[in-house]
Amino acid sequence: MMTKTMFDPTWICHECGVKHGRWFQEDGTYVGPEQHCATFHHGKCDVCGTTNIAVTEPRDYGYLRN
Repeated sequence: MMTKTMFDPTWICHECGVKHGRWFQEDGTYVGPEQHCATFHHGKCDVCGTTNIAVTEPRDYGYLRN
């Protein structure tokens, strides 16, 4: 079984997406595409480990900064 790291998660929560996503600056300002949508479901965030939280794919945050 392959272990996911913070930089290649399958699912990410909004808080981690804002904190680590390329479409957000350090102060939380959004700098991504003007129009964008994402589909969330309840699951486990592969970054922070929180369970039963709304998660989506990292691409919805411009993937993660390294």
